[in-house]
Amino acid sequence: MRRRQRARLTGEDERTLAQLRKAALACSETRAKELPTVAASLAYAQQHLFERVSVARVDELLAETLRHGRGHIGLGELKGHLVIQESAGTVLRAGHEVATRASLDREQEMVERINRGLGHFEPLGGHGDFIASDRLRPEQKQVVQFLLDSRDFAVDLRGAAGTGKTATLQELHRSLREAGRRAIAVAPTMSAVEELHKVGFSTAMSLETTAQRSDARNFHEGQILEFHRPVKGADKNEALEVVGVRGNKIVARNGHGEEHEFTSKQAKCFDVYERREIEVSPNDRLLLTANRRESGFRATNGELVTASRVDKEGRIHLQDGGCY
Repeated sequence: MRRRQRARLTGEDERTLAQLRKAALACSETRAKELPTVAASLAYAQQHLFERVSVARVDELLAETLRHGRGHIGLGELKGHLVIQESAGTVLRAGHEVATRASLDREQEMVERINRGLGHFEPLGGHGDFIASDRLRPEQKQVVQFLLDSRDFAVDLRGAAGTGKTATLQELHRSLREAGRRAIAVAPTMSAVEELHKVGFSTAMSLETTAQRSDARNFHEGQILEFHRPVKGADKNEALEVVGVRGNKIVARNGHGEEHEFTSKQAKCFDVYERREIEVSPNDRLLLTANRRESGFRATNGELVTASRVDKEGRIHLQDGGCY
């Protein structure tokens, strides 16, 4: 059959086929060189994970590496490479948790620096007396006074959703201004930055630098973009799913199936989330961890709500009529 087909070709046809074959082989070789290796993908995953935490779960590291490899590396090969790093001592593993020598050294340096600063400074609130607002609960006033009396290099305040951290920070900001202190506020997301703006931290900034979002290639399919400001193609509080990158623009699809393009300069208008699956059943109780206001619906940080049902699209319907 092949001989018969070749017999029908003219000399020009054969030359054209030879050129196409040569070009295809060259393209294949170039593409093979560009494919991510296990070492490169694992290095990327380690940098991405351990810039935020000192210790991570093994499955998180494997998942991030495979995601970067985009189907071109295998799980078995990846686990083997990880074992080699463990043998060399660059990766440390205990049970289902893993860390790098560099991440633990960095954490130890941070702890030592904080310990050296215990009690070595004048009180954060100065030496004057501050009278907290009566709007605060007694425990909130106690927290504010504790922070103002601190003489340490670093002091930590933690609280669950809805416990009044924002109101406490607002009063703390007022006390620092009265003491002549300069306060700089940072937050993990732009929506959290806007919440700080509302309570007086006008210079609040995001920990996620503009450089991290300056290249559209840093975005990948499946990420969720939630807009806290309206832009062309997206309304405020609207969530779109990234479907790809086109040139230097991010392509995302809204709930109606419409695709829109966004530049990396518009990254300051949205927060980026990775899609996570959770199992929700009717009558499950859910704790909200953010404020949200939409037409006919309002969600409050710290509020407990009850799930009514989950529809085919994965939206969670609440007994009070809300929907996520």
